[in-house]
Amino acid sequence: MNYEDLSSLKIQELKDRYSPLLPERGWKSLRKSEMIRFIVDYLSKNKGDHREFTDATMAVPEIEGGEASTRVFFEEPSEELFQVERESRKFRVGDNLELLRGLQSGSIDMIYMDPPYNTGRDFHYFQDKFADFSSFLGERIAECHRVLKQDGNIIIHVEPRISHHIRFVCDRIFGEGNFRNEIVWHSGGNAKNLHQLGRNHDTIIVYGKSSGAKFFPLYKSYGEEYKRGAKLCPIHHKLYTTSAAHNSQPEVNPRPNLRYKWPAFGRIGEAEVEKQWYCCKERMQALHDDNRLEYNANGIPRFKKFMDEMEGVPVRDTWDDISSIQSGEKMRYATQKPVKLLERIVSLYSVEGDLCLDPFAGSGTLGRACISLGRDYLLFDINPEAKRVFLGETT
Repeated sequence: MNYEDLSSLKIQELKDRYSPLLPERGWKSLRKSEMIRFIVDYLSKNKGDHREFTDATMAVPEIEGGEASTRVFFEEPSEELFQVERESRKFRVGDNLELLRGLQSGSIDMIYMDPPYNTGRDFHYFQDKFADFSSFLGERIAECHRVLKQDGNIIIHVEPRISHHIRFVCDRIFGEGNFRNEIVWHSGGNAKNLHQLGRNHDTIIVYGKSSGAKFFPLYKSYGEEYKRGAKLCPIHHKLYTTSAAHNSQPEVNPRPNLRYKWPAFGRIGEAEVEKQWYCCKERMQALHDDNRLEYNANGIPRFKKFMDEMEGVPVRDTWDDISSIQSGEKMRYATQKPVKLLERIVSLYSVEGDLCLDPFAGSGTLGRACISLGRDYLLFDINPEAKRVFLGETT
């Protein structure tokens, strides 16, 4: 049994180690003595309830004597607690909160979860109804924050009806500045609704643990309609499209350093036009010399964008190109998501060899996506049948 004297710590060390125990608002401006009082008060009232990692040691903090003490004891972890962290590519059955608490801090590269939606429905494998849904998710999201590496992301898949709850919880735990995206996935659905607009999308919320969280842009190939609009450059002998070279509303975002006169090539009369351009004059001259500008009848240039030099159409935050579950991958498991959807998420937020976690694994779609993309995975679910379904598909 080790101990730590709070009074001996610097104020930044107190913030780093004990921020989950401090009040939700205003704790960053507290004096050291006030921080210690909040920590001691919390541990006195919640003895043994909070677990935190300090220097790779599982801490079950307990106050030494009474509220006047500033010494906190730390219990050394058992070998069993670390067993889960070592076993990548595993499906563990049990309460995900306890399983999360058994993971080492900063050990997971990416977390995806498709939690219950608190619909009140009975899905046979679980009852989707919670008396305090925000607390249920908040405890688990807080543990997810702890186990994520500094460059990790958490991706939470929910329906629009509860997405604001998730944003509120994640803003508090991860910080508003670490919000990355709210992705709209068109999941389909043709059911008629006589009382409101029918829902045909899910919401996927993404937070990074830090400003340096991993992100790897993806690009889709150009469609046939886009290709039909391309032209053949007679000089470079390559297909290209064009984009504007000047800002048509310079008063909205004035950039005096980019405002200059440019020769109106091909125009009869006025020799130059003055506009606010999207590049400096030196860059414009280089593009002109390399025949990478196309001039219209008024002598206004546009940038040539050669298709073989472009990566494709960037994947943005509205996804309508991934269908819901297809017959070939359907299992007898409610709330199953398509493998292609998880493959896109895994590709955006992790690299080969990363360890990805799903604490609400269900049928294990994240695991299948990780197998196909060369990632390690760790899956948790309280339902033993979920593990049997997953192993039946992957072994």
